Amino acid sequence: MLIYPAYLQEEDRRPRDASGFLDIPILKSAPPTFLVQAEDDTAGVGNSLGEYLALVKEKIRAEMHLYAVGGHGYGLRPTEAEVTHWTTPATSWLKKLEFVKSGTP
Repeated sequence: MLIYPAYLQEEDRRPRDASGFLDIPILKSAPPTFLVQAEDDTAGVGNSLGEYLALVKEKIRAEMHLYAVGGHGYGLRPTEAEVTHWTTPATSWLKKLEFVKSGTP
């Protein structure tokens, strides 16, 4: 699970692919990945978008949730923003992939 991922699209000298994302290979053995980010995250939503597209390209199971407001660093801390509820779809995803049992709250 990548929650507000960062440093995948920052301006620096690391090699990038044609889209401008860091050229970090996604291995075929990569696990299913759940991504959450808010559009107003100071880290930049391109981090999640690039990672998601790379996972899909390699046919790695991925799910991404993008919220309009939430900033960066909300974690499990309750806030007024809708992103606070990211754990609900995350729990559903974990159950769907059978990482946790369906009877788990």
